[in-house]
Amino acid sequence: IAVLIFHVWPKIFRGGFVGVDVFFVISGFLITSLLIAEGEATGRVSLLRFWARRLMRLLPAASVVLLAALVGAIFFLPRTELVGTAYHTMAAALYYENWALVSQAVDYWAQGTAPSPVQHFWSLSIEEQFYFAWPPLVALAAFIAHLGRASLRSLALPLLLIVFFSSLVLSVLPIAEADAAYFKTTTRLWELALGAITAVWGTKLEIRQWVRALLGWLGLVMVVAAILWINETMRFPGWVALLPTLGTAFMIVGHDAPYAPFRLLSL
Repeated sequence: IAVLIFHVWPKIFRGGFVGVDVFFVISGFLITSLLIAEGEATGRVSLLRFWARRLMRLLPAASVVLLAALVGAIFFLPRTELVGTAYHTMAAALYYENWALVSQAVDYWAQGTAPSPVQHFWSLSIEEQFYFAWPPLVALAAFIAHLGRASLRSLALPLLLIVFFSSLVLSVLPIAEADAAYFKTTTRLWELALGAITAVWGTKLEIRQWVRALLGWLGLVMVVAAILWINETMRFPGWVALLPTLGTAFMIVGHDAPYAPFRLLSL
């Protein structure tokens, strides 16, 4: 919803693009929850089954969009744009569109430049790269845990904390190509890691119901505030991205506690 209203009313909801950051946190939480549940229940994680499910879920719809974009480009775009569109379509199909945009020094906020018809696949590319890298590590942790050396969660948490802090540092540090940081996996991975940390550790904390409800409302306020306050003039992602991402994590921890915003959001 945040992304939609940003594209419809960009001057009113200037920070609506943070919906992508919310999406990354939720995705990291959901995927890690599934992997941890399977690892704890069976002592192993079936990588082939996990990847097959992801492909079956994403590939049909993505293929239709990419083919439609390619056909549309042939009919409606100048011939000079066809090679570039074909390249970006291939990059999107192989889930490296974000790096293709980085290599061409694309600025997400550039005015007066025509974006690739499939530029929006940059976020899905980052998500898929996470899907390929993270499950094998969880599978290895599940195998070690099955040997009785440690629990799966205690093995996964340090890995996630390392990814979270190292990626956040890269996101915050000043770099020469600050505009390209918007698309980089390295500067976005901490958002997925935050969702994964919430799945591994946040939902297992012993928290009173009223505190969980309070966290839920605080998280909702943080996300809404980010949509209204954050804008394209700010360095993003960076410290400011903590507002919507931590807000999302708080809402997940709040979950369905009495008087939490769970019922409101589920409508």
